[in-house]
Amino acid sequence: MSTNAYLGKYSLGKNNDEFKATFYIPNNCVHTVTRGAENVYLITVNLAPGEKQPSTDLVRTEEILYCEDGILGLDFELPDTELEGTVGMTKKPRMRVVDLLP
Repeated sequence: MSTNAYLGKYSLGKNNDEFKATFYIPNNCVHTVTRGAENVYLITVNLAPGEKQPSTDLVRTEEILYCEDGILGLDFELPDTELEGTVGMTKKPRMRVVDLLP
């Protein structure tokens, strides 16, 4: 489980040829999913426009991801809340999956 205010519980499961990322984010946040180099997906979470603080009410979110050449990478990019007064993003948690089953 995450200790960041922008990400609650998260999991990664497999169904046939696809993976399902399930995660909980504050109900006043938005997320985007991009796929970059080396088959790494990046899920970025930010406050919705006009919001100042993340809500404590979390909503379940799911995204379908695909493995390439037996490898799947998933990084969450979240606002950095560890140092008060800082503005920036941090990439954690980070997951790498080697899919050995057909």
